[in-house]
Amino acid sequence: MNESKFFHTARLGLSITNIVGLFKYKPPPEFVLPSYEVSPEVVAMLEQRPEQVPALPAVEEIKGIAMPKRGTGCITCRDYLSTTSAALNKGLRLAMEHGITYPEVQQQIALANSETLKAETELEAALSPQPLSVSDSETWNYQTDLLLDDLQHLETEHLPAKGRIAGKPCDCISKAARDARRHARETIPIAARQGKDTEMLTRIETWANNLVTIGTLKATSSGVHDEQYLKEAGEASKFRKELEKLR
Repeated sequence: MNESKFFHTARLGLSITNIVGLFKYKPPPEFVLPSYEVSPEVVAMLEQRPEQVPALPAVEEIKGIAMPKRGTGCITCRDYLSTTSAALNKGLRLAMEHGITYPEVQQQIALANSETLKAETELEAALSPQPLSVSDSETWNYQTDLLLDDLQHLETEHLPAKGRIAGKPCDCISKAARDARRHARETIPIAARQGKDTEMLTRIETWANNLVTIGTLKATSSGVHDEQYLKEAGEASKFRKELEKLR
C-alpha cells in the first residue's frame, strides 16, 4: 500500500465527524474525534451514496504530507490501514441501514480513529530526524563494554594461565593489558562528561600499564612473575566489579 493512499484513507476516515453532521447527530463526549476538512467530492459521494470512491490524489496533492511518490508501506502501517478501512466500511454501511446512533456504528468510528492515530504516531516517529552523532551516554556504554571485556579476559584467561597457551609462554598478558590501558585512558574524559568518578579508571590505567611490562614473552618465559599473575587476576576481578557498579 502506497503511503499516499494510506494517509488519504486516514483523512477520509477521520472525516467521520463530517459524516456525523450529515446525519444530524452529535456524538457523545467519550468519542472525541479530531476535525478534518472534507473535499467537495467526498461530501457529494456521501450524499449521493455512490458505490465507487473518488480516485485517490497524488501524494503531492495531499496538504502537509511530505512523502515520496513511490514506496511500499511497512507491514505495521498496512495492518492499521486494513483495520481502519474495514471499520469505516462496516460503520458507513451500518449507519446507512440503522442510523448513526446505532451502537456498533459508534464502536467502528472509535476503532477507525484509534487505529489511524496509532499509525500516524508510529510513522511520525519513524520519519523524525535522527541524531547525527552518538550521545555521551552511548559512548560511555560502548567504552565501558570494551574495558569490561578486557578486564574479564585478563581475569579469567590470560592471568590464571600465567601467560601461557598449551603450556607454552606467550605475550598475551601484555597484549591484553595494552587494550585495557588504552580503553581506560580513553574512557576517563567520557566519564568526566557524565559526572562519573574517574579515579578508578586512572587506577585501571596504571595497573594495566604495569601488566604490559611484566606480561611480555620474556617475562612469562622466566616464570618469575607466576605467583603475581594469579594475584593480578584477583585485581582484574575487583576492577571489573567496580566498573560494573559505576555503570
